[in-house]
Amino acid sequence: MDRLNKSHRTLAELFKLIGVEEELAEAEAEKLEHVIDPKVVERLAEFVEALKAMRRILT
Repeated sequence: MDRLNKSHRTLAELFKLIGVEEELAEAEAEKLEHVIDPKVVERLAEFVEALKAMRRILT
């Protein structure tokens, strides 16, 4: 997976997890994927996975 695709996917998923509607989450991810540092994306990806794991435990 290329850097922009991973950035977009990670950002959009994070936004949706925090309650941003899908259309807006995708639009904002599209903007930010071009300027966010890959190191930040890596940390956010870890955070997204942790949030998803917590949701599975709590439901």
